[in-house]
Amino acid sequence: MKKGSLRNIKPNQKVIENALNKAHRDLRVSTTLIEKEEYDWAYTTSYTAIHTTARAYMNKMGYTPPSRDGHRAVVDFLEAPELGQDLNMYARLLDRMRRTRHRVMYDEYDLITEKGAKQANNWAKESITLIEEKLKE
Repeated sequence: MKKGSLRNIKPNQKVIENALNKAHRDLRVSTTLIEKEEYDWAYTTSYTAIHTTARAYMNKMGYTPPSRDGHRAVVDFLEAPELGQDLNMYARLLDRMRRTRHRVMYDEYDLITEKGAKQANNWAKESITLIEEKLKE
């Protein structure tokens, strides 16, 4: 695990619960945005749900990302081989989504298709389910 970019913390159950509640809210918002054909924002909100869920797991493991390059630090955390292939897969996914989200936020308009928004929403659902199971371990 690339711990150099992470800060050690004491796990905080309230922070974890708040993050999961936020992720579930973001997932609901993403679904609503898809229905309203706001695909760029639906995608961005799905990314946020995955990112927030990963941060909840980081907290459980005793880490938090730095304030600078925090999004990349979450990806680095998920890439750690000791976390297992399922989380490693979400690291690659989250990194691709992070770069696309950046383009949506700052460079391009109407970049995401309906299919892309729905796929991102499904990934968010899957990641929330996976992380919630890991948090129970």
